[in-house]
Amino acid sequence: MSDVDWSERPRLARAGLEPIAFLLGEWVGAGTSDGAPIHGRLTVASVMGGTFFEAREELRLPDGTLDHEDRVFYRYVSEDHTLRALHLQAPAWSTDRYVNLLAEGDGLMWSGGPTNPRVQIVLRDDQLHVQVWLPGDAHPSTHLVYDRA
Repeated sequence: MSDVDWSERPRLARAGLEPIAFLLGEWVGAGTSDGAPIHGRLTVASVMGGTFFEAREELRLPDGTLDHEDRVFYRYVSEDHTLRALHLQAPAWSTDRYVNLLAEGDGLMWSGGPTNPRVQIVLRDDQLHVQVWLPGDAHPSTHLVYDRA
């Protein structure tokens, strides 16, 4: 059982999410996925009393066809003082991953190990740079640059 007082959890959860609050908002962007052009929309909102951040992302091909859709619920776990990402993606796939803050203080990265994709999100000049590496790849398979909508 955790030694964290139950009544303190909401405050701790909100404080633990502060380092990634730069994600909050509406974002639109473009880039490439598997070498093809792609357009994206990313919406990140504080939900459930500010104790989770919900990120909803849709990637579309140039003709408007939906190519990829996912949800990520970011949360701070007071028991072990970690940030976590619960990643949900079609078709009915989910993983729960540790989130690492980048040393420069301008981004985050999460991975589920050598058999799952690695995601890096960096805020640079008020743009989000999102890169995804597939297992075994030396270069990102997806790279989008998002601007605030």
